[in-house]
Amino acid sequence: MSERQDYTSARLTVVSLREAVQRHPRMYFGDLLPPDWPLIICAWTVHELLDYTVGTTRQVHLVLHREGALTAVANQARVAWPAVARTSAADAIVRHRMWWTQLGWSSTVTVDQVGQVPGPPHQIGDQLVWEGLRIVARIDLDADLFGIAADHLWDDAAARLRGTFATDRFRLPGDSQVSIVDEAAGSEVDPKYRDLLSEVIDRHARWVKAHPPAPWANSGGDVTDRDH
Repeated sequence: MSERQDYTSARLTVVSLREAVQRHPRMYFGDLLPPDWPLIICAWTVHELLDYTVGTTRQVHLVLHREGALTAVANQARVAWPAVARTSAADAIVRHRMWWTQLGWSSTVTVDQVGQVPGPPHQIGDQLVWEGLRIVARIDLDADLFGIAADHLWDDAAARLRGTFATDRFRLPGDSQVSIVDEAAGSEVDPKYRDLLSEVIDRHARWVKAHPPAPWANSGGDVTDRDH
C-alpha cells in the first residue's frame, strides 16, 4: 500500500479557473468534448437566470451572437439574500453565483429595476428581497479554450441546445420557457428586445474598453489545485 500523501500548503498551487478546466475538464464538463462546452455554459446561464424568475411562466431569452458571445435576459426576476449576512448589492449576488463567466475573455452581468439601479431591498422573514428586476448576462466566450474558431462556436447551436435541454441534467422545469435567437443562423431578434440588446452590447463594449482583458496567468477566479 502506498504511503498516504500529505498535501500541505507547500504542495498546493493556485491556478485560474481556465487552467483548472484545462487540467481537469471532466470535473466541469463530464465526458463532453470541447465543442459542446459552449452549450453547457449556455445551459448553466439559462438555469441560473430561471432560478431568479417568478410568475406562472418563467422565461429567459437567449441570443447567440455571430462573434461567439451569448446574451441571456430574464425579466420579472427576484433576488433574495439572508438578512443576517453581510449586505451585498443585487448584481453582486447574481454575478458571484455565475462562476463560469470567468471562462469567457470578458463578461458583464447587470441588474436593473425598470431601467434604474435597484433600490434598497425589503425584508421578508429572514431574507432581504429585491423584486421586479431585469437580469442581463453577456459572456464573450474564449474560443481558444474550446479549440474552435469564434464564428463556429454556434454551428447548429439552436438544435443542439434543444437536445441539451432534453437531457436529465439540464431538463427545463415545466413552468419555464427559453427563447433562442441564433444570429449566425440568421434568426431575428424580437423587436421588443432589439433596443435592449443594443444597449447591452454598447454597455459591454464600454466595460471592455475600460477593463482590457488581462493575460490568463493573472486572471481572477482562482482555484486551488494539487501540484502533482
